[in-house]
Amino acid sequence: MLVPLSLVYVHETNHVNRDVLDDKTYHRIVETVFPYTISEKHEYLTANTSTSRNTHRNRLLACAEALKAVVRAGAARFKPRTIKAVAVHVVDTLTLTDGSLFEPITQDYIRVLQPILKHKYLVELLISDTWYTILDFCITHITRYVEDHESEVPVPSRSFSGLGSGSLLSSGRTTNGSSTISKQVLEDLFSTIVSLVSATNAPLFDRYLEISECTLRFVLLPNPAIGQVFQHALVILSAVIAFARTDHTGFTLNLVTQILPIVSTFLHGHSFSRKDELLSSIRDEMLIILIQSRLHLEKGVQDKESGSLLADLQTLSDVLQADYAKFSSRDQLQFDDLELSDVHSHLHHPFQLPLIRLRAFVSRGENVWAQLQIIGCLERLLSSKSDNRGDKAGDEEINSEEQPRKRRKKTHTLERYLRPLLLSDEGAKSTHIQAMIFILHEIQFGVDDLREILQQLQACVHDKRGSIASWAFVAIAW
Repeated sequence: MLVPLSLVYVHETNHVNRDVLDDKTYHRIVETVFPYTISEKHEYLTANTSTSRNTHRNRLLACAEALKAVVRAGAARFKPRTIKAVAVHVVDTLTLTDGSLFEPITQDYIRVLQPILKHKYLVELLISDTWYTILDFCITHITRYVEDHESEVPVPSRSFSGLGSGSLLSSGRTTNGSSTISKQVLEDLFSTIVSLVSATNAPLFDRYLEISECTLRFVLLPNPAIGQVFQHALVILSAVIAFARTDHTGFTLNLVTQILPIVSTFLHGHSFSRKDELLSSIRDEMLIILIQSRLHLEKGVQDKESGSLLADLQTLSDVLQADYAKFSSRDQLQFDDLELSDVHSHLHHPFQLPLIRLRAFVSRGENVWAQLQIIGCLERLLSSKSDNRGDKAGDEEINSEEQPRKRRKKTHTLERYLRPLLLSDEGAKSTHIQAMIFILHEIQFGVDDLREILQQLQACVHDKRGSIASWAFVAIAW
């Protein structure tokens, strides 16, 4: 039997003012639609001919359209009871006995939830068990997708919880055929999780491990498609880090450690373009993750066995600087974007150094400032593990009155900062001088190291190219 569409679409006509429909009315309407969908699903699964199956498929699609129309019209008036009824119906209808998705209406039915989930206040109204029901449904099928697409090469597992139990990545599984989940459905599943974890009252403490595991396994897939779903995955990881970074520091460090190579690979392979909003938003999410986890990375660097982390951090710093050097001059930090800092102000400014800060409402420069700030933080972490102790001992020996002064040997860290200042390429040189402003803010150089850096910057002041000379003046002012 077909759904009585006159009942479901009555609010779409001019005969009824949809403002008079309240939650109870909408609840009765959706409860009327549910049995028709369940009946048509059963008929579809037991159909013996393709003709009969196509007939029931069309009816199922009509049911899905009817339910979407009701939810779209009434979501703003839904109360927790109606939201739960819709969510449970969607999950139960789409889940077959073997745990797979009911393909004919998968995409349409998952989107039934979107009008609800796009309103944060409605997501906050979700009762805990409803929140868990939707989340577990999404995690289950994302995990199935990942398992179908993981490489045959085993993925080394790492301790992930930071509490001595659990593992972030299981060993790789053999691909068992193409997944029945389309990329559009996958995007909708990730989008649903984004809505769930963005709620201020989301009970992440019960599910942050599962959320991180399936999301990270997805972004670690060989050659993942860089699209909207990839951005959703980064938003989810960022939300988990924001939740866990205070109380679960070991977990956060392990998670970020595995994200670092992903960031380096992405930045190395995709040039910045303000015209490409998707790539720009992906980059922004990566920068947010790095800013949120900088203290955890500092703790990781202090570990005696931090060799692999240091290598990843140096690669990331080099990639960030090379990436920034590829920016067009108008996309880099501009003098017009800056103003002098008010040293007497007690107001917190997120984009501020002791002498300069980003002008208010210059959103264009925020991600550029953030990238330079991250470069400074990374260089500080790398310098903290350099051979500074040996240099200090050498300085003491050289400065001793018992021995004549000798020319001090430059350290590897100092050479790393001086060499780019000798480059002839304007873009690379200007990039490094801008980065040096943030590096000088982060690193407390010794007197001799600082003297050599200032000598090179003074040489840059006499450069005939205005961008280099101007930024060199700013760096010297530090």
